[in-house]
Order: sequence, then C-alpha cells, then structure tokens
Amino acid sequence: MKGSYAHAPHVRSAVHGDRTVLLDLRRERYYSLDDVGTRIWAMVGEGADVPEMVSRLHDEFDAPVERIEGDVNTFLGRLTNEMKVVVRMTPPAAPVEPSGSTCAFTLLTTALSLRLMGLRRTLILAERLGRRVRPATEPSAEFLGNVVRKVATAAAFFPGRALCLEQSLTLYTCLRRSGVPAELRIGAQPYPFTAHAWVEYRGELVGSTHDQVSQFVPFDRLAEIA
Repeated sequence: MKGSYAHAPHVRSAVHGDRTVLLDLRRERYYSLDDVGTRIWAMVGEGADVPEMVSRLHDEFDAPVERIEGDVNTFLGRLTNEMKVVVRMTPPAAPVEPSGSTCAFTLLTTALSLRLMGLRRTLILAERLGRRVRPATEPSAEFLGNVVRKVATAAAFFPGRALCLEQSLTLYTCLRRSGVPAELRIGAQPYPFTAHAWVEYRGELVGSTHDQVSQFVPFDRLAEIA
C-alpha cells in the first residue's frame, strides 16, 4: 500500500519568501525549511503523493529524477519520524485498461513524435506522462495481454510505419498511463547490426518472446535519458 501525507495537526507553518518556518506546538520548537523543503511542504498540504512531487520538482529544478526522488523520500522520512507529517495509508487503485481508440491515438502520437522530435524527446514525453499517474495494483496477465493485443491491432491498421520501436513505445506509454511501471528496452546486436525494442514489467517480457529478444543486448540507463 502506498501512503499519502498530510500536515500533522500540532504543526503550524509561516512562509517567508522562499523559506518556511514550522512551529511544533508539542515540542515548542521552531524548524526552518529551505526552498526545496518549502515546496515539498506546500505539496504535502495540497495532497500530492510522492510521484507527483517528484514530477513537479523535476520540472522546476535542474536535477536527475533519481536524485529528486531520493531527496523527497529522505525529507519526508525525517518529517514523519519527527511527526511533522502523518502518513495516511491508501490502497492503490486497479489499473484502468486503455481502450482500443486510446491505443490507436497513442500509436499515432508516438509515430509523429518520433518523426518530428526524435527518440530522446519522445522518451521524455512518455516518462513525464507516466509519472503523473498514481501507481496501480499489480496487473493481471489478462490485463497485460489485452493491452498488447490492442496495440498490435492498432499497428496492423496503422497507415504508416509502425515497427517494433513505435509499437513498444506505444505499449510502454499505455501501460504507464494505466499506472503500471513498465520499462522500455532498446537493444542491439553488432554482427550483423540490427536493433530491436521491447517492453518489460518487473523483469518479464510483455508482448514479446525470449526468442525474439535473446540476441539483443539492451542499452543501460535508458530511463536516465528523460
């Protein structure tokens, strides 16, 4: 279960410029927050969860996503330990299966994005769309299979180029928009040179077989492109 956060009822805050001062009425002590702490404190008050906080801070500050996420979790951990915030446990929602038309539109958008903006910016777009969605419960094999089939159907009727990269990016985006933290893989083999893209979830292939990908070595740190 994922926890959301709320200001503890015994803590008061005063904003002064880009800084915030907290007053703990139980301990009768003051605490000062820097500019980043102030933003996190404000987002806690708005009911934002950790993925939303990370996404918004990534848009505002020039830092890697992994570093921001680590700093947010560390900061919230300190606030929780000192009871400046309280954790409200809420069960994640079930993943919402995208419709066939949604998969077709995503495929069209992905193909256009790859042509007009290139791979890097398309990955950034897909990553940001996924980060704004609340994580879902564990998807069933039936759910994953249904999304794979809808993407494949959209590709079969697509009036242009929709090969493995376009289809994998579409599947990746649709799953992440459903709250499923899928991972995109792009691999290559040197002799003869060829490349291939596929999707994994928790280390398992989604919509591909081991025979299709076994000869390809995936590029590392692909997620850091975004």
